[in-house]
Amino acid sequence: MKHISFRSKVMVITFILVIISFSISAIRTTQELKPRITQILQNDTLSTETQLAEIMKTIKIGQGIGYTVTGIFVCLCLFLYCTVLFKHFKQLIDSCRCMETGDFSKSLDPILLKHNDEIGTIAQALEMMRAHLNQLVAATGHQARRLLDLSSKLNEAAIATQTATVAIASSMEAMVAGSEEQTQLTSETAQMTEHMHTDVAEVADSIQSITASSNRTLRHAKEGNQILQTVIEQMATIDQKVQSTSSQIQLLSDKSSRIQDIITLITSIASQTNLLALNAAIEAARAGEAGKGFSVVADEIRNLATQSADATARISQIITEINEEINEATAAMDENTVAVKKGLTFASEAGTSFEAILNDIKEVSTEFEAVKSVNEQVTEGTSHVLYAIQNINDISQASSTNTQAVVLATKNQNQLINNVSQGADELTRRVEKLMIEIDHFIIEKVR
Repeated sequence: MKHISFRSKVMVITFILVIISFSISAIRTTQELKPRITQILQNDTLSTETQLAEIMKTIKIGQGIGYTVTGIFVCLCLFLYCTVLFKHFKQLIDSCRCMETGDFSKSLDPILLKHNDEIGTIAQALEMMRAHLNQLVAATGHQARRLLDLSSKLNEAAIATQTATVAIASSMEAMVAGSEEQTQLTSETAQMTEHMHTDVAEVADSIQSITASSNRTLRHAKEGNQILQTVIEQMATIDQKVQSTSSQIQLLSDKSSRIQDIITLITSIASQTNLLALNAAIEAARAGEAGKGFSVVADEIRNLATQSADATARISQIITEINEEINEATAAMDENTVAVKKGLTFASEAGTSFEAILNDIKEVSTEFEAVKSVNEQVTEGTSHVLYAIQNINDISQASSTNTQAVVLATKNQNQLINNVSQGADELTRRVEKLMIEIDHFIIEKVR
């Protein structure tokens, strides 16, 4: 059952006191007037009106006294009620002023919260608001501290990432410059190799009419071809190991070494061809009139050999320039030197095999056959050189394009990271400002 409110109690008590006061006053007046009324009834009729007037006057005086006493009781009750009411209101006002100053740590009197009247309802609502605000400020402060810590970590990570991307961009720009220079040199080398390939083809056409077969010479030529194929396979293995931009630069070094070996071989072959042509001319001169045709062919072969030697010298000079650029870029590529040494060993074995071929050639017909075989090897070698240079050029162009794309992407990433860093700084400033505002509040510990 719901309790009666304090205000209702005071009103009921006041009403009861008023009734009691009127009853007491009426009883007292009746008791005082009863003897007089009896006396009036016994007296003469002429004095009855005068006495009744006095009685009415006495009744009015009694009523006035009753009203006065009742008013005093009512005022006293109202005073007590207002005193209690003002006390409760003062507690509510003090609580509101504390919350106004940011102090949410002081709760209301539990006795006041137990009231079931309007004051109790206001106190309960105010206490609930204070508790909710206290929890809100505490939770906001906790989240702000976490957010400040996260923004600091984000800013540190952004700065570290930005530093790394700047270093990567600088390295990539240097690699782009080197790749462009390598591409230009390989293009020039490809042009010279094409000219040399044309000269070698002319030599092949000149000696096409002098075709004889020699099993021993052919066997040595096949052995040399197998060795050269082994060199190619070894270089291909090195090519497969190279995956990154630095590995591609190492591939340029390996291909340049191959080209240098082949050019050395071509130079040696051209020298031997020149020597063979000279020997053929001598033999033709000894043959007299019958050897004039061989003498003309020998002169043409010697001229072509001289042109081949000049072309290989020019190519050798260009390759030397390429090697100088590659050596500067491959200072840290020591781990691939083992594979390169194997390739050089196989190339040396190929040279030894061809030396055996040259030692077996002693007659004019055998010398021309050797020239044909060697020319075929030169043609194949120049084809491989041209193919290798084209591959090098393609790799250089692809590497340059990819590196430029990486540089552009790195710059874009650096800009994004800079934006993230600025956002983290702004977030930190806002959170610090929020923490300063939260520190103005006084809260109780949330359990």
